[in-house]
Amino acid sequence: MDELGVQASSLLQANGVIWVEGPSDRIYIKRWIELLAPDLEEHRHYSFFWYGGKNISHFSVEDPMSDQTASDLIKALHVNRNSYVVCDRDRPNSTAPLKSAVDRVRSECVQSHAGFWLADGIEIENYLSDQVIREVLEASGRMGVQFKNKPFTQFHSSLDSACVNAGASALKYSAKKVEWARKFAEIYAKDDIRGTLKVQVESLITAIRRWNA
Repeated sequence: MDELGVQASSLLQANGVIWVEGPSDRIYIKRWIELLAPDLEEHRHYSFFWYGGKNISHFSVEDPMSDQTASDLIKALHVNRNSYVVCDRDRPNSTAPLKSAVDRVRSECVQSHAGFWLADGIEIENYLSDQVIREVLEASGRMGVQFKNKPFTQFHSSLDSACVNAGASALKYSAKKVEWARKFAEIYAKDDIRGTLKVQVESLITAIRRWNA
């Protein structure tokens, strides 16, 4: 298709794939793309596939022409040659060694010229701004909750503790992740995307535009 100048979207497929751990990650990233690049459309300019966090050990971004890739691995570049992988760090600090599977996928992305986004904190939820979190909590009747979202804070358990300490019911984010992700994403405004999050999203947007050039 490359030699013929045929874009994948002409075959009813988006021109690139963003690989995420699960559906809540898609909700956040799609919203951030919409805010910074409203002209880009899911299913046209890009699509999402999820590999399931713990299943990353069965996932590969190695060149599909390589004979080194184990036959039982999910080969991302067989799905679409334009791929961008988003991974949670799942580590207590920025210097802790990555899981071997995450480190392998990161290296494969470099070798295959695929995009790679490693969360700056433990997980994607650690990017959520304090203002957005406060607005969602107050909209759900949880007033006066004192919570600071830090990169290496366990988001769901720390937020539940903060709610209980304020005399409110626990959010139980991990039990209703997609439902709460939609609420947080809906509140997001363009100005809430800043710092390293903005850098990462802009890098992803640049890749999407390149896929569709």
